[in-house]
Amino acid sequence: MSDRSGEQPSSDLADDVSQQLEEQRQRVELLQLDTAVPAEALEEGLLEIQVAHEELRLAQEELRVQQKAIEGLLDQQRNHGVCRERVSSLLSVPVFVTDGCGTVLDANSVAAAILGVTEPGLLRKPLASFVSEPDRNQLRQIMSQMLDNTEQQLLVSLIPRRGEPVQVTLAGFNDPGPANSDNRYRWVAVPTKQLDPGATVERSEGSVAVFAKLCRLPIEDDNPRELLSRVAPLGVSAIPHATGLSVSLGSPREPEAVATESEFAQAVDGAQRDAEEGPCIEAYEKGVVTVSKDISRERRWPVFAGKASAAGLGSVLAVPLQRGAETIGVLNLYAPSADAFDSHDIRIAGLFGAAVAAVVEDVRERDGLRQFGRQLEEALASRAEIDQAKGIIMARHGCSADEAFARLVTVSRNTNTKLSDLSARLVRGVVRPRPASR
Repeated sequence: MSDRSGEQPSSDLADDVSQQLEEQRQRVELLQLDTAVPAEALEEGLLEIQVAHEELRLAQEELRVQQKAIEGLLDQQRNHGVCRERVSSLLSVPVFVTDGCGTVLDANSVAAAILGVTEPGLLRKPLASFVSEPDRNQLRQIMSQMLDNTEQQLLVSLIPRRGEPVQVTLAGFNDPGPANSDNRYRWVAVPTKQLDPGATVERSEGSVAVFAKLCRLPIEDDNPRELLSRVAPLGVSAIPHATGLSVSLGSPREPEAVATESEFAQAVDGAQRDAEEGPCIEAYEKGVVTVSKDISRERRWPVFAGKASAAGLGSVLAVPLQRGAETIGVLNLYAPSADAFDSHDIRIAGLFGAAVAAVVEDVRERDGLRQFGRQLEEALASRAEIDQAKGIIMARHGCSADEAFARLVTVSRNTNTKLSDLSARLVRGVVRPRPASR
């Protein structure tokens, strides 16, 4: 939807009413010169001006509503997928976005680094050209099946400009692009050997596989509560030493949504809510990663420490979910043993928390897009209902359109009811204005 096409009907309406207003003013000037029935003519002219004024005000109000809705829609469309790109940028593995023919439309910095080229150097080139010759036919076959399958996986070798080939599991899935765009696919390349020199092969592979699944979640589910329930078990897989996990949106004191993946995590969350203190609350309110290595010796939250120890908690790691400078929720990781979380766990938890925040924001942005659409429909419907209400009054009382509108305006003011609400009720037969006395 373009801004221009969305504004045109209301702009024309405002122009027409402005022209009518000027014509009514000219008529009043002429009527004032009419000596036959000057009082009645002047009253009629003033009524017409009042009606024209009210129609102009409504047209301008409707135009402002439509402009605001259209601007919001355009902003949301321009930003479509921004948060998913943010998720991709957090992955420590190559990510490619291609069209239906396999041409690379976008790629993250890891993909460029592993292939030894700049990010612009990847664009507009076939993804198959970065894959070893024996694997290219299989990749092309997989691409031809993408329309009929939600996800495809295959084992290929990426060929860098210099150095040895890198064997990866290439997972491809549908990636919604801008409105009315052609088919797009996102490819996450999970390496079969470690890329991070500071981590073991098993831990690195487990984490990147989880991030690849997390990148896809906002495509599959638009409900924030359902999304959290699917995020929770992924987090336990990403952070090896986490035995329990919970994730919440909003303040932990009164959360908007909460998801846990085990009874253990539910028990610890319950202890924190009962105590009204703890690492989750501190992480949210201060916006910092909060760690307790041994909850039995914790002095910062004595009430929570006692309740949590009774629930079997040994150590905890709380990571704030950030949207810019704003904290929108908390990721909590629990373990029954003391000193469970090392620097690697904290780093991966930080990446996972950032990715979860990006996914949640992506879902919220699309929900906002739908709300803008509904607001625009309501604005258009209100104008139609006012016109219908005028027609009902004209049919009942045999009056002109201007007189019908004047009656609506009078009842609206006398009952302190919005004109659009009054018209909707009249159309639905709830309110039937009495005929004006003559």
